[in-house]
Amino acid sequence: MSAPVDASTRLAREARARLASTLAAIAALDPSRRGHTGPDTPEITAAYARRNALIWTALALAHEAGVPAGVGHDPTDPRPVVVYLELPTGQVSWHLPAHPVGWDGHSTTVKYARTEAFVDLVAGP
Repeated sequence: MSAPVDASTRLAREARARLASTLAAIAALDPSRRGHTGPDTPEITAAYARRNALIWTALALAHEAGVPAGVGHDPTDPRPVVVYLELPTGQVSWHLPAHPVGWDGHSTTVKYARTEAFVDLVAGP
């Protein structure tokens, strides 16, 4: 009889399964996988936006799954943000656009006041 699987092992296994599903979705829609280099059409722009959102999801899932992952910077690329995952099968990475607006000088206190105001706004009266 096998030993019971503890909660953290089960959660990591579930995160790995969600990570694999997310990576499959990225591969299925990434225009660069099919050699796209431009120009962008509205459809291509939408595909990249979805791909980029999935890449951020994959980064979060990698951390949950215990897969080493992080963000780097490539100043030589027009999309300087690089997300890296160290999969058991080898490293994978994607370039992403940088945020177009710089830091506005907010403090931690202001950050969380804005966060709470947004939560209240969405929750409504």
